[in-house]
Amino acid sequence: MFPNRIFVHCLDCGNSSSCNSSSSTTPLFYSDDFGISWVTQNSDVAAPSNNYYFGLNVYFPAFEVMPNDDQIIYVGGGVLHKSTNGGSSFQNQTSYNGNFGGTWTHADIRAINLSGTNYNTLFIGTDGGILRSTNGGNNYDNLGTTDLVMTQFFDIGTSSTRENVVMGGTQDNGYFSNLDGSWNVQIWGDGGQTLTDWSDNNIVYTRFNGGLYKSNNGGHSMIWESIHGAPGSDWSRDYTHIEQNQKDPNILYLGKNTQGNDVENEFQIFDVTTSTVSNKYVSRTKLSN
Repeated sequence: MFPNRIFVHCLDCGNSSSCNSSSSTTPLFYSDDFGISWVTQNSDVAAPSNNYYFGLNVYFPAFEVMPNDDQIIYVGGGVLHKSTNGGSSFQNQTSYNGNFGGTWTHADIRAINLSGTNYNTLFIGTDGGILRSTNGGNNYDNLGTTDLVMTQFFDIGTSSTRENVVMGGTQDNGYFSNLDGSWNVQIWGDGGQTLTDWSDNNIVYTRFNGGLYKSNNGGHSMIWESIHGAPGSDWSRDYTHIEQNQKDPNILYLGKNTQGNDVENEFQIFDVTTSTVSNKYVSRTKLSN
């Protein structure tokens, strides 16, 4: 135990313009003299997994040290990881699929908090709500099943010919539809804008995890719509926009906006009958550092 030890968990983007790149590292440092000097405890906390679901290069701020035992450290990301040796190494503590009550938690852990009265009790904030463990992170219960239900919609869509129908895509919780008075989830993941065909209300489009999905039964089920010549998962889910040609319902306009050192605005004209992108327009503005 080192009562004066201070930990700092960092994100080093290297020479990359994007901190989501593979060149980013997440070193862990500690100081025993109130920050006068620092020791590297771990050169890259995220390195052992080498996959998105560790996710520290995106969600690294989720970080907590046990107040009465500085050998126990929790870090978030796509899943939760735990160290029992002061941060020298980390082990996978949760998984992003399974059942509540076990090691399953919703993906993307953005916050970690230890109980002030019992340090073996921790709360984690995820894209799917708040979960609680009472045994040091070995098992989790979902606290959002009754009184604390949270879902963020990126966009909702309605139909001009179907009264009380609402559909939409959510942040990491799927595509939702309310077609007959109750809500249903058709696809799990990151949703986007939803559009009902003005010429046929059985046809519904939604942007999802960087791609386009289509329903031929009014939104009751969705199938992947292949887009020949269009980018896939690099299309931003929450900025993408869909518009339908008001004269030809088989023509869709798909737009995106991405931001880094460049701001890029792009849209493509998509022919539903041939699943082909016929044109692509890009405007780019360079931002000063």
